[in-house]
Amino acid sequence: MPKIKYLDGLRGVAALMVVFNHFFTAFYPALYFGLATPENLKNPFQIFIAGSVFNIFYNGNFAVCIFFVLSGYVLSRKFFHEKKSNIAISGAIKRYPRLLVPVLSSLLLVFIFASFNWFSNQAVGPISGSRWFENLFSSSPDFLKIIKQAFVGSLFQHQSSYNIVLWTMTYEFFGSMMVFGFIGFFGQTKKRYPLYLLFSLILFRSYYWAFLLGIMLSDLEANYKYHLEKIKNKKIIIYSLIILGIFLGSYPSQIPIDGTSYAFLRIIETKELFIILHTIGALMIMLALLSSEKIQKVLENKYFYFLGKISFSMYLIHLIIICSFSSYLFLQLKNFLPYDFSFLVTFILSMIVIFITSSLFYRLVDRKSIKFSHFLSDKIMGVVSKNKSQ
Repeated sequence: MPKIKYLDGLRGVAALMVVFNHFFTAFYPALYFGLATPENLKNPFQIFIAGSVFNIFYNGNFAVCIFFVLSGYVLSRKFFHEKKSNIAISGAIKRYPRLLVPVLSSLLLVFIFASFNWFSNQAVGPISGSRWFENLFSSSPDFLKIIKQAFVGSLFQHQSSYNIVLWTMTYEFFGSMMVFGFIGFFGQTKKRYPLYLLFSLILFRSYYWAFLLGIMLSDLEANYKYHLEKIKNKKIIIYSLIILGIFLGSYPSQIPIDGTSYAFLRIIETKELFIILHTIGALMIMLALLSSEKIQKVLENKYFYFLGKISFSMYLIHLIIICSFSSYLFLQLKNFLPYDFSFLVTFILSMIVIFITSSLFYRLVDRKSIKFSHFLSDKIMGVVSKNKSQ
């Protein structure tokens, strides 16, 4: 099936949110952790932003939930439209090499940068007051451990010690396998409807619920499209979905909610509340997108589509750039410019570097990993089909 450009656009926006999150957590940690730190962070306005709906622009966890709902939707969409069981098998075969090649490449970049001492974030952390930033890439690189983490740890064991953005990869891999397993076993039977409810009750406190909601949304769009047609382009419903989705998606995951507009949510006592709310918010944004042609046209323009294409690459390597180029540049500027202006110049120039390097990574690594995974799947499926016919 052809790619849906506006979904790539949404993925690109979500990737930008993660990049912004890491920039602010590094240089203005009060915007994320809600705590005033020495030097530059005595402004209580930043603490207010951290506990308000305005954190939506850099709420990285919400962006991750968008990624996961998108994965569930996109990975199951072709199956629900074509009803071919081999789609699930082929997708499952592709997934490991599709993720492995970019993950391995990003870790090799970490090894190279660390070997040449190109990381400067340890010097920036004490200045910005971000211990989180100061501790990144602090361990000496071990080539064999990096290789092991790429092939096993990051995809199977939640390991991300060499590149913390890889914490999502185990969820992405097993979530994808859950998608293919669900549609492969239950995708063509009516038994899937009570199973949606059952699995939702089991998974709603974890990130895997986002993948299930993506499957359900794909099923709805393919088999019960008339339900979506009822709300298509109805402004009041679409605006309501967007407003509520943004409110839930901006729920702060790292600060106390007392005194914020989210305080009433204390009645729901669970430590995973931010996962639940961010996942529901991501679903609402997806519903609004599928129901609004205007939003679709915005997100499928060439700029958002470009962001979507390089989104995975940008996700994997942006923190490497922030901890090396951005940190070094900031330290040089800080010698003769005010803190805020030093950050602004650093941010603008760093975003240009991130876009360029992400585009190169996409062309040299990510796009080739897609081709390789398709090649591998075609070969294996061909052998299986040949053996069956004999």
